[in-house]
Amino acid sequence: CKLRNTAQQAVYRCTNLSHVRYKDWGGRGITVHPPWVSDITLFVEYLLTLPNHDNLGLWLDRINNDGNYEPGNLRFVTPTVSANNRRPVEVLR
Repeated sequence: CKLRNTAQQAVYRCTNLSHVRYKDWGGRGITVHPPWVSDITLFVEYLLTLPNHDNLGLWLDRINNDGNYEPGNLRFVTPTVSANNRRPVEVLR
């Protein structure tokens, strides 16, 4: 199920130090609502309440990009909207 995979990947990148992109999520303090970490089914059940959860062309996005994966901070958006919601890229000099 796409939603289960989406939820599992969010938990993984926020909690697993070995994830290749951990520094961009868990490493900067982004967390997942604790009951969802304990029971991924609760996370999926919440995602099912969000508008457009069944549109396979949309991505899960945090409304506040510095906020957590938690109730009230999630939505499904186009890849373009998600890309525009990213934090500024740091330029290395």
